[in-house]
Amino acid sequence: MQNQVLQLTKWIQQNQRIVFFGGAGVSTDAGIPDFRSKDGIYTKNRNKYPYEPEEMLSVSMLLNNPRLHFQFVRENMEHGDIQPAYSHRFLAALEASGKDVAVVTQNTDGLHQAAGSQNVWVLHGDNRRYCMACGKTVEKNQAQLDDEGIPRCPYCQEGIIRGNVVMFGENLDSKVVSGAIDAIAKADLLIVAGTSLNVYPAVSFIQYYPGDRFVVINKEPVVQAPGSLFIQAGISEVFQQVNETLALPVS
Repeated sequence: MQNQVLQLTKWIQQNQRIVFFGGAGVSTDAGIPDFRSKDGIYTKNRNKYPYEPEEMLSVSMLLNNPRLHFQFVRENMEHGDIQPAYSHRFLAALEASGKDVAVVTQNTDGLHQAAGSQNVWVLHGDNRRYCMACGKTVEKNQAQLDDEGIPRCPYCQEGIIRGNVVMFGENLDSKVVSGAIDAIAKADLLIVAGTSLNVYPAVSFIQYYPGDRFVVINKEPVVQAPGSLFIQAGISEVFQQVNETLALPVS
C-alpha cells in the first residue's frame, strides 16, 4: 500500500482542482454504520420487519405507514453525538491550505460541513428536519411524539416531521446533481472513497471525469474498480499517511 499512498500524495501535491466523492465508508470512519456491508443496516434488518429495509425508508412508507417508518428510523438511523473523523478533517484542512477541493457525498450526516469543508454537494440530503405540513425547520428535541411514536410539529401541531433526506422513491435535487457533475467534470484529480460503486444514480456521475488521475479507496475489494489507482484500506488510515508528507494542520 505504501507505493499507492506515495502516488496519491504526489497527485494531491501536483493538482489544484480535487474532487472527493464519498460513500458510506466515510461515515463508518466516524462510527456510523453503513448500509450494504455484512454488518450494515440493510443486511442485519432483513426479515426483522414486515418489509425490506429499503421499503421501510421509502417515501411511500412514510406517507402510508409512518408509525413503522419512524420505528425503523429510531432503531437504526439515530446515532447520538457523532464527530467528524480524520478523513473529514483532512479534506477540510486540504481546502483551507488553498486547494480547490469539492466534496460530493452520498451521506446525510453533515460531518463534512461540521469539519469545515465549504464546497460540499450533498446528493441524498442532510440532517435537517422539517414539517411536512407547514414547512418549518424543527430541531430534533422540539419534535413531539404522538401516541404512535410519530414526530409532530410543535408549531402547527399536526404536521409530521421528516428528515431532509432523499428517500427511496424520490428524485435527487437537480441543482445539486448539476453542481456535483460540474465539479467532477472540471477536476484534475478524482478520489472516490468508501463506496462499493453500486449505488445509482450517484455513482454514474464519475463517468463525467475527463482525467486519468482517478483514485479509489475502499476497505473491501471493488469489482472492476475503474480508477487508475486502487488502495484497499480505510480512508482515514490513508489520509493520515498522506499527511505525514503534506503536514497539514488537521485539527
